[in-house]
Amino acid sequence: ANHQERASAPGSSSTFYHYDSKTVSHSYNIGPMARYYVSLGNKFALFAEGTAGFALISKRAEHNFLGSGQFGDPMSPTGGSQSSSTSRSKEVVLYGTVSPGLVFFPSDRLGIELKANVLHYRYGFDQGSDTDTNLSLSRMNLGIGYYF
Repeated sequence: ANHQERASAPGSSSTFYHYDSKTVSHSYNIGPMARYYVSLGNKFALFAEGTAGFALISKRAEHNFLGSGQFGDPMSPTGGSQSSSTSRSKEVVLYGTVSPGLVFFPSDRLGIELKANVLHYRYGFDQGSDTDTNLSLSRMNLGIGYYF
């Protein structure tokens, strides 16, 4: 979500405005996943994971703007504008990811996993393709797995 606001004292030439936007995205993925584990003793293991498949992504974006015009301007004492809009989109993409990770086994069947989605390839049938390589906290996943 994005939020901006600006105000000034009466008599100045600045405007007052309030702007915010929100985007909600849902993704439904289907495809294979493969992992290779390297044991670090009986409680920890490193892994490399690869996934590929199709994803259906739906997005809804909302934008709101409220502006009061010029403060102290006698020509527009109540001048201003207000607008809002909502847009929706759906797309089908082909994707592939490569992710290293670490898993801790508190018991034989339960694993607590930390994974970094470092390499991501995406092909949108209408938008073309892009490859993204990034190691940041926003790309980290923490999860619990049941092993059988």
